[in-house]
Amino acid sequence: MIGIVCVLGAAVSGVFYLMQPWLGARALASNEPRINTVPVNLASQALAPLSEMTIGAFGFKIQLPSREVDKTRETKRLTIVCFSEGGWLIVEDMSPYPGVDSIPLVVELNKRAERLLGQELAHSEFKRMQAAMSTTPDQVKWWRFRSSRNMRASFLLGEKLSDLMEGATALHPSGPIYAISFGQFHGFQFGNPDVAPYDAHIEVFDDADRHFALDITGQQGHKQVLTQEELNAMIASIRVTPDR
Repeated sequence: MIGIVCVLGAAVSGVFYLMQPWLGARALASNEPRINTVPVNLASQALAPLSEMTIGAFGFKIQLPSREVDKTRETKRLTIVCFSEGGWLIVEDMSPYPGVDSIPLVVELNKRAERLLGQELAHSEFKRMQAAMSTTPDQVKWWRFRSSRNMRASFLLGEKLSDLMEGATALHPSGPIYAISFGQFHGFQFGNPDVAPYDAHIEVFDDADRHFALDITGQQGHKQVLTQEELNAMIASIRVTPDR
């Protein structure tokens, strides 16, 4: 009798092991509804007129909208612009901290990414994020068990969750995801600056895979800070500074 129970227990454990990618995807879809969201095109690609004022950030120059600026503050990895009418723009350097790629956990994660995604996708931040943003839980099928296709989708869902959490401070939970491309930069926008709560988090990359983020936000209950057209124009205005 004990032997039968042990055999049954092992069989059940084996089934759970085989179906783990599908079960994990189902749990993720239930606990984080935004994981089902995929990027769509912006409703407006228009560019608003900008001011002559620019800010420097991590070797890039960004032109600011025609709004009165109260103050700016720059640190090594952050540039903050406070607008007189309320709200602020935060520009953050998203490049890895020195030495982070040698941390054992990061080394193992990168090796796993290479195995599941291939060299090109694993080593391009933009292409990796693009693949993750397009992945949804329903792409993980129970009958594929732990196939390479299921394991790849599971890995990308983990990446997508991490990307969503990075932007959580600037996001309305049900906010959309937009694919963006202006000037030399492309990436993804989370949230809509034209719709309450008027927050947006934007991840932008250039062709060399240099990466930084912009947050449009303010104190809780704040009014509109920038329009989508102003945001579009700002991204289109980004230029590499001569000493970059």
